[in-house]
Amino acid sequence: GPAERDAVLSSVSRFIAAGPAVRAMLVDRWGIAEDLVVTVDEFIDPPQLARARPGAVGTTATTPLIVAAGAVGPRKGTDFFVAVMAALLDDPARPAGLWVGGDPSHPSWVEADHDISAAGLSDRVRLVPTVPNATSYLEAADLVLPTAREDPFPLVVLEAAATGTTVAGFASGGVAAMMAEAGLDGSLVPVGDVIALADLASSLCASPSGRDRRGRQMSERVHSTHLTAHLAPRLWDAIVEVA
Repeated sequence: GPAERDAVLSSVSRFIAAGPAVRAMLVDRWGIAEDLVVTVDEFIDPPQLARARPGAVGTTATTPLIVAAGAVGPRKGTDFFVAVMAALLDDPARPAGLWVGGDPSHPSWVEADHDISAAGLSDRVRLVPTVPNATSYLEAADLVLPTAREDPFPLVVLEAAATGTTVAGFASGGVAAMMAEAGLDGSLVPVGDVIALADLASSLCASPSGRDRRGRQMSERVHSTHLTAHLAPRLWDAIVEVA
């Protein structure tokens, strides 16, 4: 409740925001004083590349593979992903889709599986349960498509970009800041605009050179700014300054 929340907030010496979207939430929505908030983007270790393409429903050597990752459900936008793939059903490239993450026994999984079948996508889209390391899927993808309604700073975008895979999706939370800083804000569409995202995905599926260029651009950004070696010291400093 509000009283308990306010008591907790008043006892905090410093907030570390995982990216500008979280900082804006803390300052603008929660009323936290700006000088109490330090922004430190999330970061990843350099990926161990697998160089192996996992099997996907309906894929061939030339079939574009579109991958999304995260727990199946509304926040991560599994329904949006299915809707985008449905909009691409008649696309000349006939892309296949993989959603990686989730529990097959959870109601959200059952709903997503039903939606895939109802959309006539059973031979084109597959759900993969949560795996310890999704790098092989992200690396194998021709396009990684984050469709979250809200995501503070999605590690999957960093992980995909670090492998050189092109990322395009909804301008939600931390994705927008990441892509803008890399000069790739044109790879995002407004949250919920399934048709615009399907059109963008279609154009990228049809342009291997365009995908490669965007993938390299984002990869260079991640490897130069968002690895553990870059940001862990900043996180440490932000902690010990108030210890």
